[in-house]
Amino acid sequence: MSTWQEAQDDQGRVYFYNVVTHETSWEKPAESLPLGVWKAYKTEDGREYYHNEATGETTWDKPEGFEEKKEEDVNRDEELVDTEPNQETLSERDIELAKEEVDTGDLEKYSGVSEEEAHKLFNDMLELAKVDSTWSFEKVIQTFVRNPAYWAVSDPLKRKQLYDEYLVNKLKLESLNKTQAIERARSNFILVLDSYKKDGKLHRYTRWKSLKNTLIEEDNPIFKLSVLKDSQLKKIFTEYVDNLVKDKELKLQQKKNEALTELETYLKQVILNQDIKTLTWEKLYDQLLNDSRFKANKHFAILKKHDILELYMSEVYPKVKESIKEQLVKAQKVNYRADRKAREAFKQLLITKLKINAGSLFEDLLPQFEDEDAFIEICGRNGSTPLELFWDIVDEKSQVLKVKKDLIEAALHDYRAANLDTFDYEKVLSSLASFVETLTQLQDDRLKAFDLGDTSDEGEILVIYKQLVREQSLQMQRARAKIEGSINQNAHDLAVWLDQNLDKISLILITDDEKSEITDKTVILKKDSTYTVKSHPDQLESWMETLQEAPIFNKISKTSSKVYKDTPEERNFILKKLLKESVHSLAALLNEKLSKKRPATEYETSEAKKARAEPENRRPVFINY
Repeated sequence: MSTWQEAQDDQGRVYFYNVVTHETSWEKPAESLPLGVWKAYKTEDGREYYHNEATGETTWDKPEGFEEKKEEDVNRDEELVDTEPNQETLSERDIELAKEEVDTGDLEKYSGVSEEEAHKLFNDMLELAKVDSTWSFEKVIQTFVRNPAYWAVSDPLKRKQLYDEYLVNKLKLESLNKTQAIERARSNFILVLDSYKKDGKLHRYTRWKSLKNTLIEEDNPIFKLSVLKDSQLKKIFTEYVDNLVKDKELKLQQKKNEALTELETYLKQVILNQDIKTLTWEKLYDQLLNDSRFKANKHFAILKKHDILELYMSEVYPKVKESIKEQLVKAQKVNYRADRKAREAFKQLLITKLKINAGSLFEDLLPQFEDEDAFIEICGRNGSTPLELFWDIVDEKSQVLKVKKDLIEAALHDYRAANLDTFDYEKVLSSLASFVETLTQLQDDRLKAFDLGDTSDEGEILVIYKQLVREQSLQMQRARAKIEGSINQNAHDLAVWLDQNLDKISLILITDDEKSEITDKTVILKKDSTYTVKSHPDQLESWMETLQEAPIFNKISKTSSKVYKDTPEERNFILKKLLKESVHSLAALLNEKLSKKRPATEYETSEAKKARAEPENRRPVFINY
């Protein structure tokens, strides 16, 4: 910005005024180079920056063409400023004008005021001229350069600062005024909506398009001159209508709540006169629709069916549910007592009218009590079933009977230990009479508590006898299964004994004559260094005589004779099978022994060890190490 500003005196003559030195001149002096305006300074940390005293501009970058003046140049410049212009260099016009006095007017009128008053004068000047953000600072200078208020602030940088602050404050004020204007426009438009609502022109279902057309037709000034946009007015209208809807719904809900409160009181009176546990929703609703008092109450007209249903579910149904629950609890207590009495009556029936022992079965005794009232009464009730109660008694009898059974078994065991040669347990259990006779002969004190003469079906002697027979039968079955399951192992053991005693066994013939026609011996044929059983005739009796010294055979023979005592044919079958398997096992043992003794020849090479033929065109194998 130039330090010399153009101005006019009262006569309209143009002159120039230096805003820095306050000098005046009829001719515009030549502007000093910017080099003389910029000065270099340093910060506290030694960093250099440059400041233009005329424009107030500050920069870190060195201005173009800037060179610090020498001290003598600075002094010369100062002298030039203080020295009057050389008359010889002035034009004739300058000489003529120089003779006349320049009237500066009141430019220095406020030169002695305080800083605060100077700032106020400057701001009032700007405000009076309605300076706004469209004004540049240069325009401000050109406009007010002859205004004394402008010169009240002598520092040009301060004037610029006051100008900037003025614009900021003005923008804030304008923004505030605009907000107030918008708020006033909003309030005025809401008043219009209120009046339209009062006149019936606006309802909660009115659309913005319809209202806008009405406002245009009536040339409403508030709408027409509003500072608000259509979108803003529409938003205000929408909020207004939404509030109308909410108010309507709120009032409706208040009326509904009042009606429900009144209906609740009415329902409580209705419930008192009815059986609550039978009062269903359908029954109550039909009753309300036909009730004259309900129909006469205008408050109830606002209620819908679902409103009444919700009231029923919250007020009536819980009481109905509680009533039914109480009735159910009472019924459960009654049924519990009845169930207990029915169980006790049936137990008494089983104990007094039936002879139940440890071996009794429910299906056997059912015909005896299926028509009894005690049995019929307990069927279908909660708690233990008739079958469970029956087995409870049988279980009790079984536990008592087990103790007595153990006593009898202990007595028989001691008797057998004392009479090993004559005692036959199978014979004792062969019949009930034999069992009772044996017990009578024992003369054991442990058997005095038994009534050995009571052999009836309900007597404990018969039950114990049946249990012992059943246990003996199960024991025999397990023994048979053990014998049959171990035939292969026993046959192998017997074959080992035969191999060790071949020279003593005349019933076995080992030969290499394939045409041998011997039929009274077991023939084992040796052919091509292999033993095979050619024939094995059925000679059980001869084998039993021959194998009397074979421990394994004697053991199996005795056990099978005992186990298959009643079925000798099964015993013979087991022994024959054992002999046949042992003969084949003997042949296998002979082959095994022969293979161990056979020498390896240089020609005997297994297929696995034979050299493989090299294929033609075999590709080389490359190994990457």
